[in-house]
Amino acid sequence: MEHSADTTNGNRGGAAALAAAIVIVACHFAFLMRFYQPAISTLDSHGYFVQARQIARTGGGALDLESRIQYEGYGWKDAGGGRRVSMWPPGLPVVLAAAFRSFGPEAMYLVNPLLASLSLLALFLVCRAWISGPWGVAATACMACLPFLNEHAFYGYSHIASLFFMAWALFFVTRWVRSASAPWALAAGLFAGFVPCVRYPEALFLLSFAAYAILKLGVRERRALASHAAFALGAALPLVALGATRRPT
Repeated sequence: MEHSADTTNGNRGGAAALAAAIVIVACHFAFLMRFYQPAISTLDSHGYFVQARQIARTGGGALDLESRIQYEGYGWKDAGGGRRVSMWPPGLPVVLAAAFRSFGPEAMYLVNPLLASLSLLALFLVCRAWISGPWGVAATACMACLPFLNEHAFYGYSHIASLFFMAWALFFVTRWVRSASAPWALAAGLFAGFVPCVRYPEALFLLSFAAYAILKLGVRERRALASHAAFALGAALPLVALGATRRPT
């Protein structure tokens, strides 16, 4: 079992490595903003952004057709009575809707670029915990230059949001298993539980995180059991909300 604080690799590289990573993250976001346009251009993104608009305006993600010739996209299924329900999970639309309600409709288009850049910070923190700060900076710089990441930052798909929640969940899991801390476990559960709310198949990552924690912490000591319970509680919150939105109507 590993209940000790993270004192081996977690802080190697110190403040300089963290500062370098923050500079990379800021430069990455500035680079993305050079190509930013408040628009979507793909079929899948239509399903996410229209669902987000409906959540922001009505509190629900269903789409009521106003005309027989209204474009609805292939990501919507007939729920009867002229109502369409999105086939895509509501996780990303909820985040987009929060931006819509807080800063206006154009803010939705900034969500994916922002999540892409913040995912780099999570990557650095994970790498620093395992392989030291300087190597974390190198990994962050390499990831920032990855064309596939930067391409998806503008697609309007859910892959970037999935990456964001999974990367931060991995960081929180790392802190959790090295301390058996219930607050870290709760944070890990919240972020890991939100991953399948963004992309259904990636629920497998949630199981992987839980299995890893059980193997590292065990299930005998009271502190470990309390942290496992905190993780389960954190994961249950977004999953229960997901189930409520996908209940039969």
